[in-house]
Amino acid sequence: MAGIVLAGCGTSQHAPQHHRTAHHNKMTSSTAPRQALASITITSFIQQFQMINAQSGWLLTQHTLYHLAHGGRDATKVQASANEPLAATWSNGHVYTAAVLGQNHDEIKIQSSINGGKSWSSLATIHSPYPPMQIIMHPNGLGWLETTPGAAGAEMPAQLWTTSNDGRHWTLVAQFPIREDIVNGQPQVLINGGQFQFLSSNQGWLIPFPSPAADQTFLYHTTTGGHTWLPVEMPWPAGRTSIDVLDISALATNASGNGLVMVQWGSKTNTWQAASMVNNHIQAWGTPMTGGPNPVFATTTNPTTIWMANNHTLWSITTNAAPKPTIKHVTTHLPFTSPIALQMASRKGWALSLNNANHPVLWTTTDGSVHWHRVT
Repeated sequence: MAGIVLAGCGTSQHAPQHHRTAHHNKMTSSTAPRQALASITITSFIQQFQMINAQSGWLLTQHTLYHLAHGGRDATKVQASANEPLAATWSNGHVYTAAVLGQNHDEIKIQSSINGGKSWSSLATIHSPYPPMQIIMHPNGLGWLETTPGAAGAEMPAQLWTTSNDGRHWTLVAQFPIREDIVNGQPQVLINGGQFQFLSSNQGWLIPFPSPAADQTFLYHTTTGGHTWLPVEMPWPAGRTSIDVLDISALATNASGNGLVMVQWGSKTNTWQAASMVNNHIQAWGTPMTGGPNPVFATTTNPTTIWMANNHTLWSITTNAAPKPTIKHVTTHLPFTSPIALQMASRKGWALSLNNANHPVLWTTTDGSVHWHRVT
């Protein structure tokens, strides 16, 4: 994921019943002794962070998955991959799915845990020449997995896999590179994989790996389950040069597919963020916000509100009844600088920042972000 922080963008729901009753070979993960969260040194980007409730949660770095306990103060290493990226995701608050590189290095083991990583069920084995990069699981049993060597070019293509039964069986959707559909007679562009998000079995978004032949990276949308991709019109700032889409910062919809998506893009000296209302396509972008040289970290727990933080300011973006999303200040003096992870749920919220030693510092709020208290 190469520097992209993905905030949690789904609501916590009950696990599907068959996820609990499916019979698999049990395995016990090798766990390290519990340690204080504040003693962990973050040497790679935090890819995912979620507090399930006031006491427990998850933290995923590039190579390690931690289960958090005692309000986030303690962390237990429950999955680790020393040499290759580790992909993991939650389909709800209690079921966690991990994609781990097998011993043969041409196999990916799909594993699931419902007890905080104390034990894991073996779901499936995928034969792929590349390690896992990103996995997404939805509570309705849908899932997607990308295996890739990274942004290495067309000679080392990525693969996109999908499941419809909670990860027990996987089907190859696309072998990258693939060509985008011709738009307005423009030349086709090779897409070698990248960061993705899916709303349903057919609809999703993709930020491709940067291509040496292209001076910009765009946002792409699929309504064919990833077989074909079309570029999405972005609210680029005037006079743009060498601007890349960086992150699908937040994405949530209701059962009808209506909701919000927030995208972040930037250059070497500046970043911008904009949110759009979506159903089966982008409807209308709100006014882009300038974030300065630092990225903005965003999260959403429902399809009507996005929260984002930058420097010492917290913002909310809501749909309301307006044709475009509206933005307002929530907290203008956060007790921490730009967070490395953010989660808001109604009046409760959590944020992670880093101290000078690169140790994570956990903050929480219980009054809708008005006051923040340091946990670790």
